[in-house]
Amino acid sequence: MTPIGIVFFILGGILWAVLVFHFIGRHFYNYQLAHDALFIKPLGLFKLIKIKYSDILEIKIIPFSRANLFFFLLHIRFGYRLWGEGAIMIKKRTGFSRLIIITPDYPKAFIENVQQKMEQL
Repeated sequence: MTPIGIVFFILGGILWAVLVFHFIGRHFYNYQLAHDALFIKPLGLFKLIKIKYSDILEIKIIPFSRANLFFFLLHIRFGYRLWGEGAIMIKKRTGFSRLIIITPDYPKAFIENVQQKMEQL
């Protein structure tokens, strides 16, 4: 195989891995809205993170450029998407990491549901 062939083979493998991660990764994290908290559940099996609605200071959609690059060391990311409508940034009042990034399928509807739950408390 020629050197240019090796380069194209590697780039093709990287592109394939990114696409698989983007489209299959949606099944890895499950975001469950309970009556008093948001739960992040890997593979839907167990509750890894609990974020009480009363602990949420701010919740908003941010562009993936900020989610992927700018906040790389400043947050915990529980998401798989690399592009799309945007990621959701949750700022918490307390805790080890006060910035959490998640990537649900429908970010606008997700935020509306969380805000409704917050108002009900």
